[in-house]
Amino acid sequence: MNNLSIPDWFSTVASGLAIAGVAGAIISRAIKSWLHDAMVELRPNGGGSTYDLVRKAARDSERAAHAAERAADQAMDVREQVDTMIERVSNLEQTVIAWTPKKSAPKVPAKKSTPRGVKDVSS
Repeated sequence: MNNLSIPDWFSTVASGLAIAGVAGAIISRAIKSWLHDAMVELRPNGGGSTYDLVRKAARDSERAAHAAERAADQAMDVREQVDTMIERVSNLEQTVIAWTPKKSAPKVPAKKSTPRGVKDVSS
């Protein structure tokens, strides 16, 4: 058995490499196929499934709820600011009223009473 000639060694090595190459190609093709199947499952399908639609609706409702909470908080802040401004205007009005000199009633000259039928000659 050790008496193999160089062409015999060459054919034996070539046969071994050929078998290893075929086995490698089969294994490589199997791995590529398995990876392709796995990637198809992970790849988005365009959102057309019922599951995707339900997830999108849930996400949209959460966003709408958060937006409504923010709007309510902002409205509360605006109400507080308006109340503060009304209070300041009221205080300012009270200050202006307190500082404004009080007007006295205008003096109306008293009419002289004259009896009926008598003419007033003084004017």
